[in-house]
Amino acid sequence: MDAKALARQWARDEKNLGSNVGSNEDSSLDKQVDKDNLPDHQSPQYVISIYSEQRAIDFDQDQETGQTQIEIDHETVDADTLQRYGRDYGISQATSTHLSAQEKNLWFYSVTPREDRDYFEKGIETYYSLHVHAVDDREPQAQDYRQIGALIDVRLEPATTLARTEVENDSVGVIESDHEF
Repeated sequence: MDAKALARQWARDEKNLGSNVGSNEDSSLDKQVDKDNLPDHQSPQYVISIYSEQRAIDFDQDQETGQTQIEIDHETVDADTLQRYGRDYGISQATSTHLSAQEKNLWFYSVTPREDRDYFEKGIETYYSLHVHAVDDREPQAQDYRQIGALIDVRLEPATTLARTEVENDSVGVIESDHEF
């Protein structure tokens, strides 16, 4: 066994020992996919697009919208490439920070402009958005978005659901007002 394989084996054994010792709490870290331990044929494939939008003070004064371009169009990438793109394009936020089970159309974006030559010389700010079209040839689900967020360092939490009380479930009725609105 090579050094990396030994280290992964040791980490797995220690994780199993640690999970058996004390608490019954479910750790979200234990549920995340460890991409280093997946065989190559099980590594998720992501179909992504990255768009850029350029804005400048001139655009704002002329009441024009920024210029939008396609940087990457429906490219299939692995987890490492997705992570690198997230870092290279400054992706740091998601359109929603709380995921519901039926989450659809979530995307990720940068909040600070790229500090390149156009930024310093011409005052043009460039922002990026990352769209995930498919994960392993299927539409992304909430768990997929959460794993993608973990890969690119964007925090996503499950949305809380409020439990309904028995009174609410009994269809109490509609409260009527004695005047018109």
